[in-house]
Amino acid sequence: MGFVYLGIVVVAITTTALIAKLAALRKITALDLATSLFWVSTVLGVAVLLPRLPVDVSADAVVFSVVAGVGGGLAVLAFNAAVRAGHFGFSNAIYRASFLVPVVYAVLFLGEALTVTTVAGLVLILGGIFLMSQSTASFERGRRADFRWFVLIMLAFLLSGAPRVGQTLASLHSVDYFLYLFLSYLVGSLVLIGFVGVKRSFNPAALAWGSAGAVSSYAGVFCTLKALETLKPQVVFPISLSGPIVLGVLLSLFLFRERIRPAGWVGILLGIAGIIVLGIWR
Repeated sequence: MGFVYLGIVVVAITTTALIAKLAALRKITALDLATSLFWVSTVLGVAVLLPRLPVDVSADAVVFSVVAGVGGGLAVLAFNAAVRAGHFGFSNAIYRASFLVPVVYAVLFLGEALTVTTVAGLVLILGGIFLMSQSTASFERGRRADFRWFVLIMLAFLLSGAPRVGQTLASLHSVDYFLYLFLSYLVGSLVLIGFVGVKRSFNPAALAWGSAGAVSSYAGVFCTLKALETLKPQVVFPISLSGPIVLGVLLSLFLFRERIRPAGWVGILLGIAGIIVLGIWR
C-alpha cells in the first residue's frame, strides 16, 4: 500500500505545478493563485486538525510554522511567477531540487556529518541547476527575460527550503504535524493577503485554480505521511522528488512543446542523481 500512496504523491505534486502553469495561460496572476492556494489550504488544515483537538501549541510549533509559512508563501509566489516567465520543465525540476536546503541546514546547524556522498549530492544538484539555467541562455548578455526567470526560480528554490527545514525541526521537536501544517498555511495566507491588499485587486477566478492546487498539494503531504508509515525515507523521498521531475519533463515536451537542449537533459539527469544520492546515502 505504501507504493500506492507514493504514486499518488508523485501525481499530486506534479498536478500542483501543472495547475500553476495552466492558470498562467488563463491570465491568473501569480499572486492571486498563490493567495488562493494558501487560503484554501488553511481551510483544509482546520478541517483536518479539528478531530485532533486539543493539541499542544508550543512556542516551537509557532516559531517553526511562522518561518515555514513566510518562506513557503513567498516560494510558491516566486514559483508561480517563474512558470509564467520561462521553461516549465526546468522550473519544476529546480524547484523540487530544493531538497538540498534542509540537508545543508542539518550540516551547518544540527551537527549532521558532512560525508562524501552528501558533498556529491550537493555538487550534482548545483551542477544540474547551472546546466538547466545555462541551456535557456539565462546568462547571455541581452537576455533579460531569461535572466529574470533564473532569478525567480532561484528565489523559489531557496525560499522553499524554509518549509522543508520547518518540517525537519517539527519532527525533531515532536510538534504535531497537522498543527504545523495549519499554522504554516495560515501564516503564508496572511503574508500573501497582505500583498493582495497592497495591490488592491483580486481575480475571483483564481479561487477555482487555487482550490485545485490546494487539494493536490495537501494530498501530496498527506500521502507522503502515509507512505512513510510503511516505507523507509530512503525510498519515499527520492521517488517523491524525482518522480515529479520526470513527469514535469514529459509535460514540458508533449503538452507545452518546450525545447530541451543537450545541456538541459544533462542538467535534469544530474539533478535527479543528486536527489537520489542525498535521499539514500547522505
